[in-house]
Amino acid sequence: MGKYMLGDLPDRALETYRSEGLQSVVIKGNTLVRNKVKNKAENGYWRIKGTKQLYVDGTGATFDVRSQAARKKAESHCRRESELLSDLIDTLEPDDVFWDVGANIGVFSCFAAQKLIDGSVIAFEPFPPNVQQLEKNLSHNENDTEILVKNIALSDSTGDIEFTSPETQNGLTSKSAINPNGETITVETYPADELVQGSPIAPPDIVKIDVEGVEPLVLQGMTNILRNHCRVLYCEIHPKESNAEHTIDEFGETVESLISLITDQGFTIVHKERRHNEVQIKAEADK
Repeated sequence: MGKYMLGDLPDRALETYRSEGLQSVVIKGNTLVRNKVKNKAENGYWRIKGTKQLYVDGTGATFDVRSQAARKKAESHCRRESELLSDLIDTLEPDDVFWDVGANIGVFSCFAAQKLIDGSVIAFEPFPPNVQQLEKNLSHNENDTEILVKNIALSDSTGDIEFTSPETQNGLTSKSAINPNGETITVETYPADELVQGSPIAPPDIVKIDVEGVEPLVLQGMTNILRNHCRVLYCEIHPKESNAEHTIDEFGETVESLISLITDQGFTIVHKERRHNEVQIKAEADK
């Protein structure tokens, strides 16, 4: 091995050398180098190109991928939510109003925009770095669809709340929550029922809610919308055992009590699935 001493090898390479021999070390080392070069080239390509189209069951939406973090997040969201996205695309009618509550970077909003010809998308996202990426993504998916971004939090009352300002990677984050410990930002809150009164914001035909444990407040603030306007509700519920920043038990709720709140507004639960430690439901209006 010439001047290269075994003691200079990284631990993993040394372990491979002892168990599989020098040839295996060389082969695996070459593979590692090739993969790193390939990843760098791929990341450079997407930064130059600026956008990437992702597909769910043949429907494509375009995402801003000028940073590696943005590309990875869009890809992971599409992969993780592919079944729900597919169901949403099938459920939407061309003239529906779709509310994306807890829009994050807008994966659901971007795919919904592909289906809504005469309808509209209203994306609610309180955390500013996510809003920046959300707006970038939506700008590539406007088509003829009316799109509105609201930098507020839906809740059960009007006012201000403290909102988690979590650690971010290039301005992107997947989690944020109400009433955290640590550094916070102030966010305006509105009940959905009050928001649509005397405003140009149309009540939704279809709602998707994913708000990291604060879903009781959102649902309590939209009972009139659910009772009189909404046709389909998708909601991810975060019980005590979930790893969300906050969980529904902090608001005195259980999965069963939240489901009762929804069915009391005239809905039937047509799908209920536990995914990891969260519960995903789809509810359809009885009317």
